[in-house]
Amino acid sequence: FSWKATMLAYQILCFIVLTTIFLGGRFNWFSSLTEQMLYAYCDASVKVFQGAFLAMIRNRQDLGIMRSWWVASLAASRDLQSLMQEARVPVLALDL
Repeated sequence: FSWKATMLAYQILCFIVLTTIFLGGRFNWFSSLTEQMLYAYCDASVKVFQGAFLAMIRNRQDLGIMRSWWVASLAASRDLQSLMQEARVPVLALDL
């Protein structure tokens, strides 16, 4: 399950909660003070969790890129080692 899909599901859930708060205030299901407190709590928590989700997504992408570079460097190292070991002509010097 993708982190981006998790972020989308979280966004949809937040919109549903905020819509419920709006409708609760509109139809007097709870007081204006309660509505404002719920809005303030939801606003702060949404910003914090969205920031955390975005940071996790970005870090996972960066780690994936670094892993691909690592795998490519290992393959190049193995290729160079096998070239040196299986060379049919003598290698006098290798200037890297």
